Amino acid sequence: DKDEEGRNDIGGSSIVVFGPHRCEPTCEVLIFGKLRQPDAAGTQQLLHNDKIQPKECDAIVLFGPAPSVRDDDPNNCWTVSMPKRESEKIPSGDASVSSGQRSWAPISVDDLSAEVSSIADVRRCHSCVAKALQSDNYDKAIEILTDLLDGLEATRKRRFNEFDADALVYATKRNIAAINLVRKQYPPASKVLGEISRSHPGDLSSQALLGLAQVAAENLEEASTTFLEILVALDKAENDFDPDFGDLQLAKGAILNNLACCFIKRGEFSRAKTVYERALDCLLGCADAAKKSALTLGNLAKCLVQTKEYDLALDTLGSSVDSLQSCSNGYGYAVDWHYLTGIMKARALVAASVKQYMLALDTYEEMLNQLDYKNKEQYDLIFEVYGNMAQIATEIGKHTP
Repeated sequence: DKDEEGRNDIGGSSIVVFGPHRCEPTCEVLIFGKLRQPDAAGTQQLLHNDKIQPKECDAIVLFGPAPSVRDDDPNNCWTVSMPKRESEKIPSGDASVSSGQRSWAPISVDDLSAEVSSIADVRRCHSCVAKALQSDNYDKAIEILTDLLDGLEATRKRRFNEFDADALVYATKRNIAAINLVRKQYPPASKVLGEISRSHPGDLSSQALLGLAQVAAENLEEASTTFLEILVALDKAENDFDPDFGDLQLAKGAILNNLACCFIKRGEFSRAKTVYERALDCLLGCADAAKKSALTLGNLAKCLVQTKEYDLALDTLGSSVDSLQSCSNGYGYAVDWHYLTGIMKARALVAASVKQYMLALDTYEEMLNQLDYKNKEQYDLIFEVYGNMAQIATEIGKHTP
């Protein structure tokens, strides 16, 4: 039955896995789907892409001293804004970057091969890392941080230092892992994060990043184990846990969502459904979890389609859309249009596949209201929506006397 096959394939255009840090957008991992050409019966089917792709990020959070003292953060982290368009990219070649009135030159391997003598050395290195990232030169950023790590390892062997070399070794490893995640180098990211997790067993934030890297590398058994270990630690932690997660219930909800994503990738839909519902029990009571709740509802809807609970899936997708719109309007920030339109498209596709054509058309109409006709990045999606609406109108015409 082609309609049955179509419904089973539709399920939701994305599965979202949450990152641990409240400011770390690079760690949201999506599974994108795409529409196949309609078959002879006009059925639209959503192909599930088994490759997990990281969300395109506009900033990356790194740890340790900022390139400039004035940019230091109480949480010991700093942010590099990533260029969105080719015209915004800083030309590569000169890896120097200005910090206030001071301009740092690139650091050579020889500069750091022996030891790092001061925080100024670290800031100078981080300044070059920022410039490399803004030029899309991830390899250079990793090279600079690897040199810094070697220098810090040599420095901490000294008996007396003017700074905490151990803390900077940790921060540098974390930064190397974060950049590797952004550039889709999951095995080296997993290796570094595994080292951090072993040396800092209470560092749940890095352990959660390790789980993300394992999911992205398709090591689902290892990722499931990692997320389960975090849940055990959170159950024991009560009020004493990694502050990067924020609220304890929010942390549990996010990790339960991630665990369910492992199950859904393994085809264990009933098990995933149960864990998603547990995640929502945690998230729906958190004031700052509106977006995570909405995206988890979208994930749950995919399970409901796979278990053939289509009406409940449509209701769940509708709740997800409402939640995303409410958190965009009421929480002071805009939800990424990829998320909102992805959930809307999934709802329209499920509705069309079960012949609820008016609901599908209404959803597509609402979707068009969310899209920007001046944004070239959205042109293909706009054309796709109009094409799908035309096909649905044709189907309605066939059944209208």
